[in-house]
Amino acid sequence: MNDLLALALSAHGGSDKWNGFSTLKAHLHVDGVVWAVKGKPGIFNNVHYHTDTHKQQAGFTNYPLPGEDTTFTPDLISIEAADGKILEQLASPRDSFADNVWDTPWSVLQMLYFSNYAFWTYFTAPFNFVLPGYQTEEIRPWQAGADTWRRLQVTFPDNIATHNRIQVFFYDKNGFLKRHDYAPDILGSFPSTQIVSEYREYSGIMLPSKSKIYTRNKDDSFQTEPVLVTVDVESIAFN
Repeated sequence: MNDLLALALSAHGGSDKWNGFSTLKAHLHVDGVVWAVKGKPGIFNNVHYHTDTHKQQAGFTNYPLPGEDTTFTPDLISIEAADGKILEQLASPRDSFADNVWDTPWSVLQMLYFSNYAFWTYFTAPFNFVLPGYQTEEIRPWQAGADTWRRLQVTFPDNIATHNRIQVFFYDKNGFLKRHDYAPDILGSFPSTQIVSEYREYSGIMLPSKSKIYTRNKDDSFQTEPVLVTVDVESIAFN
């Protein structure tokens, strides 16, 4: 484990604390222009997300319609009725995004696939970077005004559904995440920057409660308009 990853793990509550939990439940309010571009404005304005904290098994409760639930794994996204009956499903969901570009409309199942893996990526970082298959490397720091942020380049394993294989996480001197750069494959490798803020403690785990995602420029600066996605956390509970 490199020094920066160790610092980030400690700042966010420590691996021992994280490993004592098996599930995370989050009440989220999600907005931004991307959902309108994809044909579903406001689709995630008020959602209840849940996930296993150590593997990619996640979903939404009572969603996309009352009395329905969503189940996600990297290879399958499905919508079930209250009695467990499969209402809709999409196997090998990532294949359905072949040749997509920024403004290609998405189906509800595609929206659910994207949001589930994205939230899993955000809420499990940096703890799952120590799992088998991840590679981490500290790269040159980034100057953000008067602050210097250390950068951790993370290569995700092939079995993890996420935006793209190589992503960069920016940490302040105390080990808290400030920024996250990636380029989602299913959005035509659209360069994106997520800025996070307002850390809160949830059962001893420190996580940001707000994030905004912007278009990243070629020089790694970013545009402040439009805001592609906003994520506001109303609550998080661990078990």
